[in-house]
Amino acid sequence: MMNSKKISTLFFIAGTVYNVGAQAVVEHEKNAYTDSLNRYYIQTEQPLYLYLSTKPNDPHPTPVANSNSGVVKNTVEPMYLDGNGLHTIQHYDAICHTKVVFYVYADGVAPVTQSNFSGSVATVDKTLYYGKDLDISLNAKDDLSGIACTYYSINGAAYQKYDKNTHIPVKQGANVLKYYSADHVGNMEKVKEKTFTVDDAPPITYHTVTGIGANNAISVKSIIYLQPADAVSGIARTAYRFDDGEEQAYNGKFIPTQQLSEGDHTLYYYSVDKVNNRETARSLKFYLDKTAPIVATDVLGDKFIINDQIYFSGRTKMKLTAVDNKIGVKETKYSINDANFVPYVEPFYLPSKPGIHTIRYFAVDSLDNSTVTNDGDDMRYTHTVNKVYVDLTGPSLAYRYKGPVFVTRDTTFISSATEIALSGSDNESGLQKLAYTLDKNPVEIAYNTPVTIEKGGVHSMNVVGYDNVNNRNFIPVVFVVDNMPPVIRAVFSVDPIGTMDAFPVYPAYVQLFVAPTDNLTGIDKITYSVNGQPDRDYRSYIDGFRQEQKYEVKLTVSDKLGNTEEKIIYFHVKNSLK
Repeated sequence: MMNSKKISTLFFIAGTVYNVGAQAVVEHEKNAYTDSLNRYYIQTEQPLYLYLSTKPNDPHPTPVANSNSGVVKNTVEPMYLDGNGLHTIQHYDAICHTKVVFYVYADGVAPVTQSNFSGSVATVDKTLYYGKDLDISLNAKDDLSGIACTYYSINGAAYQKYDKNTHIPVKQGANVLKYYSADHVGNMEKVKEKTFTVDDAPPITYHTVTGIGANNAISVKSIIYLQPADAVSGIARTAYRFDDGEEQAYNGKFIPTQQLSEGDHTLYYYSVDKVNNRETARSLKFYLDKTAPIVATDVLGDKFIINDQIYFSGRTKMKLTAVDNKIGVKETKYSINDANFVPYVEPFYLPSKPGIHTIRYFAVDSLDNSTVTNDGDDMRYTHTVNKVYVDLTGPSLAYRYKGPVFVTRDTTFISSATEIALSGSDNESGLQKLAYTLDKNPVEIAYNTPVTIEKGGVHSMNVVGYDNVNNRNFIPVVFVVDNMPPVIRAVFSVDPIGTMDAFPVYPAYVQLFVAPTDNLTGIDKITYSVNGQPDRDYRSYIDGFRQEQKYEVKLTVSDKLGNTEEKIIYFHVKNSLK
């Protein structure tokens, strides 16, 4: 027999690799594999050929023919190993009584891959939900030739090679993971599939407030409640706190605020789902209004007392003013003498009937905080009426002119020096004051002394009077102020015969005629003075001039209101210039 130490045995395996498209498994060729310890593994379905050579690296070894049944065949045929595990090819040296053994491992068993899911997990209606901390690892095991590679496909994507550093990406919602492994001789594991759901989105919590007013103001009667929502794994818990206070679990009912002080506050709240996704805390800023409106009362004037007698004008009213520190007043109501409460819109008349009268009132703000007294009753005002006289008419008024006045037909003319004196009287509550308005100016001017009007032209005046309960009366006055004097015209009966010292020269028989005009009231009086002599009334003309004299004639003309104009005329009288 041949010495076994001089014999090298070589094994060769044939196989095919197939490449396929996305989400199709990668086909692995069935072949042989020699590990780091020179152990030889062959896939059980592969043929095994035996070659002999005297050289360890002979490129042309000699194939050994199959000699089953003692018959040597000319053809080289393979052998097939039955069963998985260790197989031996032996040679026994009868001389040395030694045995040479060649080891071959047959491997026809595919690997086994396990998937491990770690992280937050919850089961809801038989569905597994994983949180955003999900980590997936694949662990493959093979008892013979060992793991060659592991592949995975997620959500229909192409298969990717997996190693210990691989992070398998997932998406929100349903996911499908497919995976398998192959050993070193091409045994492929049947593809495994795992369906699971990922919830990596936090919940969303909404707040609802009933009874909230402007500027986010609420009262202790307002209701705050939370509405958490999670579309995937569902809500595990909801919590809230006020300001820097202690966190509390939300029980699904309204959140109480009675324990808070009046003023600004912030509500913080959040939810956590069943796979531990926590929502970023949300907030609601609000003002807690615990204060009811304040109501003030005013009795509006038109009330006058004289000699124990109370006068009302018939306009005496009560005014209610409601003020709220934050949210504003929603409504104010009042009741007179136990009548039904009615909404307050504007000041209302007080009873004028003698006796004791009770007015009750209250105000409610927009958050239903209501005005009450310390004993819990409505606010009250007691109005006592003893002697009452209702004065509904204003005073009697009059006026008169002091100074020049001229009336023609329906027009009254006065001068700028004429005074207008006002007067009034009231037989009931008495005259309180007088005033007047002038022309188109509506502003009333208090009357103290008689009035004069400088500006000429047509004027209108309202004489106004008030009694002690503010009843008002007025009378209109229309007049014309004439502050323009007449215009004087002087005419000589003959033309001058010449000039002397720049003045005209007239003959001794000359006559001087005066013809004044006035546009409004007309001429009242004409006087004249010759060379400084006393004034004389003008009749028809001026004459009687003497020769060889220089004359100064002063003319004075007044209208019917005393507006006066003067004019001086200088001239010489001579019969001849020689």
